[in-house]
Amino acid sequence: MKLLRTLSKKRLTLIISIGIALVAAGGYGAYIATRPALLPPLSDEPTPAQKQTQHKTDAATKESFLDNNTNHNTNTTKDTSQQRTTQAQPAPVPTSAKHIELSAEQSGETVVVTTKLREQGFSSGQCVLTITSSEQRSEQHAAIIYQPEYSTCAGFSVPVRSLPKGTWHISLAVTPLGGKALTKTLDTEIR
Repeated sequence: MKLLRTLSKKRLTLIISIGIALVAAGGYGAYIATRPALLPPLSDEPTPAQKQTQHKTDAATKESFLDNNTNHNTNTTKDTSQQRTTQAQPAPVPTSAKHIELSAEQSGETVVVTTKLREQGFSSGQCVLTITSSEQRSEQHAAIIYQPEYSTCAGFSVPVRSLPKGTWHISLAVTPLGGKALTKTLDTEIR
């Protein structure tokens, strides 16, 4: 009888200890889950202050670039007792396709056509990409995007399934603003 009573007390003490441990663990877990974070969460998103600073920097860079390239230069020189002002002249409109680079690369089920327009006169205008294969034809249009080093067409991505596989004849017609269409061609094998 005394043995049963001792086992019951031990069992009761064990059950109470386990219960207290579970309540304590649950309370600690709830505290951790609801407490405010000590450090702000890491994020790839810029903060509003960073966005504003970046916007100001971008605006200043753009303004500086435009001032240097499109506004009037106020270089003055004396010429027979008179002052004259010289102005920056726009780049001449290209008249030859020799400054157009055209390449195509198949990446899985897509063909990416890349263009580089290496002449300052390609600052704006239109690009027309025409691809023919086995008497089928695909055409895409894109604007010229100006960049200081070289301009480019906005981008062409052609699904392989849009034309028969085999040799694709790729033709790019670039029409700079105020100029005539300049054409560059390329043949590439599509598998």
